[in-house]
Amino acid sequence: MGEFKAITTQEEFDAAIGERIKREKETLAKKYEGYLSPAEIAEKEKTSKAALDDLKGKLEKAQKDAEGHGKAMEELNAKLKGYETDSVKTRIAHETGLPYEMAKRLTGDTEEAIRKDAEALSKLVNASGNNEAPPLASRDSGKNGRGGENDAAYLTLLGSLEGGE
Repeated sequence: MGEFKAITTQEEFDAAIGERIKREKETLAKKYEGYLSPAEIAEKEKTSKAALDDLKGKLEKAQKDAEGHGKAMEELNAKLKGYETDSVKTRIAHETGLPYEMAKRLTGDTEEAIRKDAEALSKLVNASGNNEAPPLASRDSGKNGRGGENDAAYLTLLGSLEGGE
């Protein structure tokens, strides 16, 4: 082995243990490579808190938007159901021989119920078996629209009551 040499100055001491200190620093650096210093932790905490606040704001906005979309969907679904019901009523009215104006009067939540109502209403509307509209005026009108041959006796009586003939 080598001869012992006494270290008498700081420079000699630093030179003798410098390589050993350098190896130890490298070992410690590798050991704590993924760790953060307290200053780095504080900085990350600030940025994380700001990012969290930003995300909370975005989440609240998205929730409000979702509520609005939900209400709009409910309204649209209600309109769609109304259109579908009206379509079914019109189709059933046509199939049962009801006038289209009567389709709005049909009731029921299901197609079966609407069909039953339409059939019952069709029986009432078409009870006479004649689908023609009733005449607007008598076909037996005489002069000036005052009655026909059957009403001649009444016209004579009326004339005598008025002081005429």
